[in-house]
Amino acid sequence: MVSRVLKIISIILLSLLIIGLCIVFILLLNNKISFKSFESKLIYDKNITDFFDTIKVSTKSLDIQLVKSNNNVSNVKVYDKKDNEISVKVEDKTLIIDSNKNKSWCFLCFGKNKAVISLPEKEYNLIVNSTSGDIESNVDLNDVTIVATSGDIELNKTNDFVATVVSGDIEVKEAHNLVISSTSGDIEIGKINNSLEIETTSGDINIEDLTIDKNSSIRVISGDIDINKSSSNIYFDAKVTSGDVLIDNNNRHGDYELKINAKSGDIRVK
Repeated sequence: MVSRVLKIISIILLSLLIIGLCIVFILLLNNKISFKSFESKLIYDKNITDFFDTIKVSTKSLDIQLVKSNNNVSNVKVYDKKDNEISVKVEDKTLIIDSNKNKSWCFLCFGKNKAVISLPEKEYNLIVNSTSGDIESNVDLNDVTIVATSGDIELNKTNDFVATVVSGDIEVKEAHNLVISSTSGDIEIGKINNSLEIETTSGDINIEDLTIDKNSSIRVISGDIDINKSSSNIYFDAKVTSGDVLIDNNNRHGDYELKINAKSGDIRVK
């Protein structure tokens, strides 16, 4: 009896969905609905003339892009599907962007909500608190602090990088000091120059070029760890519960130690 009722409810819901889709496509065919109404549009565009060396972004749903300015002028552009309120101001040498509107569900939506920040050539500090959204920068940064629930991070060169991420891939081309706490997502680092502390639950870690001048550590529950090039003064203290460990030319008398602990996954160091 219960299964029969569930079957009837499923049929009714499916029928309503089909009817709804038919109505939408009929309206589209008769130009009653335009695809443009579902596209992201420019809702904010302003040059920033006040001096700042720190960028602070707080958002629930907004991609963040930091790009080099073509005309040596700072500018903020925000694209959204609705004319949501957004606060952009400079206080205490900090460019503050606040967009904490909840992400609205939209059927047949195109494009992403995003903020594009154009910056003249110099180093900036970046502070981001985000619920959902990607973070991307091709600008060299000084100190970076990111707290994010969901979204990928892709940065160029930075001095100090600290990130706490629940879900999302992280890619940093070069960092002096790096601290990452992640639940799920791959981590790819181009070059480390000083120190690193990485702790992740699930995800692979790949480091192209590693140099440290202080003791460091990597802790992984599940995921492979690959270090493709490393300086000769490092002793790798690597332990894995389930997986293989392959370390070329490990220096037991190295000046600095990198502890690597993994529950499940292979560790490869060249």
